[in-house]
Amino acid sequence: MLNEEALEHFKAVCEREFKFLVEEYAFVPEPSPPKEFKNRFKYRLGNGAISLVVEGIGYGRDAIVILQDKNGRFVSIGCLLPGWEPFAKKKRSKKLDALNQDEQVALAARQLKKYGQDILRGELGRLNEIGDRLNRIRYRLWGHQGS
Repeated sequence: MLNEEALEHFKAVCEREFKFLVEEYAFVPEPSPPKEFKNRFKYRLGNGAISLVVEGIGYGRDAIVILQDKNGRFVSIGCLLPGWEPFAKKKRSKKLDALNQDEQVALAARQLKKYGQDILRGELGRLNEIGDRLNRIRYRLWGHQGS
C-alpha cells in the first residue's frame, strides 16, 4: 500500500470502529497538542474532558489506543478490563495469533464500549485512579522526566 493509501485506510478504520463515540457520546475530531510528537498515523477524538488517541506504529503492524485526560494522565484501553494489573503474568501468544493493526483497533473499540461506559459518561474517577497508579509506577521506574 502506498503511504497515502495506508494513511487513508488507517483513518477509515479508526472512524468506523470509534463511530459510537461520535454518535453516542458527542466526541468530535480534535487536533494534536502543539508540543506532541507528530505522527501522521494518529487519530484523535475528544469530548472536552477526555481524548481518545489511536496511534499507528510499526509501519502498520501495531496500534496504541489510549484515553487521555486534560491533566496529562493517559491510560491504555487494556487497563480498563476487569482484573487488569500492571506487570501481570500473561501467556505468550503465538506469532500466528497476533492481531494486525486493524484488528487491534477494532478490539480496543469493543473493549472501550464494553468496559469504559463509566468514563465515557463523564465519571472519571476510575480513569484518574488508573492514570495516577501508572504515573507512580513510571516515576518509580524512571524517576522524574521533566517536561
